[in-house]
Amino acid sequence: MPRTFALLAHGATSTDEPVHPAGFILCRVAAEECEVLTIAVDVATRERGVAKALLDAASTEAADRGANAIYLEVAINNAPARRLYAAAGFFPVGRRQSYYQSAKDRPSTDALVLMCPLKRSSSTKA
Repeated sequence: MPRTFALLAHGATSTDEPVHPAGFILCRVAAEECEVLTIAVDVATRERGVAKALLDAASTEAADRGANAIYLEVAINNAPARRLYAAAGFFPVGRRQSYYQSAKDRPSTDALVLMCPLKRSSSTKA
């Protein structure tokens, strides 16, 4: 997809083991906005700052590509992700009713639309 970028975080469980992917983020920049399409972190490396580092790196890349803000959706009941995004500077700007479809016997879940303004570095061209 045009204007899409992905970043990969690497990690190792010990010095004797090969480097393995610890997580990734996939984003798309359109006009002056960036959308996080997905972010994932390996279960073995969670709670070690990988997701925050990916968000920070994606924010820098998005700003370098001309974005003024970065957006994402998160399930309203995903408390750990909501804490992560709040700590990274995201705040709610909307809500999507029944955005995440659940199993047949369970209700769907709403999504919060979150946004974080971006600062362009002095080396970024306007």
